[in-house]
Amino acid sequence: HARRPDPAEPRSLAPPRGRLRPPSFNTRIKLHQTDDKLLIEIPNIIINFWTLVLLGLIVIGPMLFIGPLFFPLMVQDILFIAVIFLFFGLYIYWESLPTFVEFSAGKFSIYTILFEKKIHSDRGSISKINDVFHTEKTFRSGKNTYTQRVVILQTSDYEYYFGNGLNWQECNWLVNVIQYWLNLG
Repeated sequence: HARRPDPAEPRSLAPPRGRLRPPSFNTRIKLHQTDDKLLIEIPNIIINFWTLVLLGLIVIGPMLFIGPLFFPLMVQDILFIAVIFLFFGLYIYWESLPTFVEFSAGKFSIYTILFEKKIHSDRGSISKINDVFHTEKTFRSGKNTYTQRVVILQTSDYEYYFGNGLNWQECNWLVNVIQYWLNLG
């Protein structure tokens, strides 16, 4: 945990001069660094073709094989199955989009790119960042709750989180990278 800076104390927003060191472990996180910008790319779940086919068969398979035994397939049924496949595919695609965290020109943003367009964007001023840390956060999905480790940018107004599903080692390294870049150490 870094010490919390005093808001009255001026803080240099200039990025460090040296290049950030890559981690000593294997990670899918990518850093893109220039003199005035840090871009972090965090891949979400990786789903290959065969995993997608297997998930499709598990979800849709029973309808295709058991359904016709009881009722002959009609055009409406085929269209219904096609719509389910479409939404299932879109959901898988959405869940596999990477998250980008960008620090540049005194601002930060956290976003996803869908079809060449930034979406789901959180923005703020770097000068308002008080702390960067990682913790486990509880999420709710329907009636179920689950925890995932996340990285948190804490500002004077809000807490922004990203990196859902990263392990402790990846989160810790990412926190150190961001703290170093922002001169929070």
